[in-house]
Amino acid sequence: MSTHATSTLTEQLQQARREAAYYRKLAQECGKRRLKESEDLSSLIDRLRQTEMVLVQARDDADAANRAKSQFLATMSHELRTPLTAIIGYSQLLEHLVEIGDFHSIESDLHHIYTAGKHLLALINGVLDFSRIEAGQLQIVIERVDVPDLVRNAIVAVNPLIAQNRNTLQVACPACMVAMYTDPLKVRQSLLNLLGNAAKFTEAGTIQLTVTQELIGGADWVCFAVADSGIGISTDQMPKLFKPFSQIDDSLNRKYGGTGLGLALSQRLCQLLGGNITVVSTIGVGSIFTMRLPATAPITSQEPDMTLYSGAAL
Repeated sequence: MSTHATSTLTEQLQQARREAAYYRKLAQECGKRRLKESEDLSSLIDRLRQTEMVLVQARDDADAANRAKSQFLATMSHELRTPLTAIIGYSQLLEHLVEIGDFHSIESDLHHIYTAGKHLLALINGVLDFSRIEAGQLQIVIERVDVPDLVRNAIVAVNPLIAQNRNTLQVACPACMVAMYTDPLKVRQSLLNLLGNAAKFTEAGTIQLTVTQELIGGADWVCFAVADSGIGISTDQMPKLFKPFSQIDDSLNRKYGGTGLGLALSQRLCQLLGGNITVVSTIGVGSIFTMRLPATAPITSQEPDMTLYSGAAL
């Protein structure tokens, strides 16, 4: 074979090798692109699945919220109708008694009208306060608060509810405590809600109010613990406890009444004042609701923490 032929064959062989290397590189790049496209597609599918799960959860939450609001409206309608019916009924009775000149039972009937009116006002105020909190329009009025005096006033207000179910109230509150600088009306409202709930769900039992002073993070806090020997709350009902428009048990609502806003409202009020409410409970044994508030409320109210439950079984 001539030198020219050998040289030509060598060049062709080198060209073939270069082409082979080029196609191998091209194949590798195509493989990498396909792998990346496959990984991107897999990642996209995962994101779509996660988005689908989020959307399904959001839909379920929205459906649950709508059902809860519908139940709340039905309950609220019943709760409003009851005192209104009493007011109208006793008013008609008074009108009839005045017409016939019978004034013996007027004082008692007027008291019933007054009681029903107060109950109706409390229901409406609860709904309005909660609506103002949701809209960020509820104002905090900071005042100096004497804790023992606030507790005494709350006890006077709640005593009729305590006696209604033949309960006994035990109070432990030091005569001298750190002064609070907070909104006294909101503290009192939250405390009354806790005591009222304990009285409602306890029959011929004991309700204990224990007030203590704590030092947390170098700052003074005041703790109001309301313990009862009532029906208790099961673990699976805990997540519903502080949710607005929600009753932990429809059968209990039918038996005991109420709108389901009391605890939710109290929790939001405490959060606006820089504190919160926690609960521990055992079904059939009783519950302990603990309201912790800083002695000095924050000057500027922040968005309430939506943590609704913190606690463990007794």
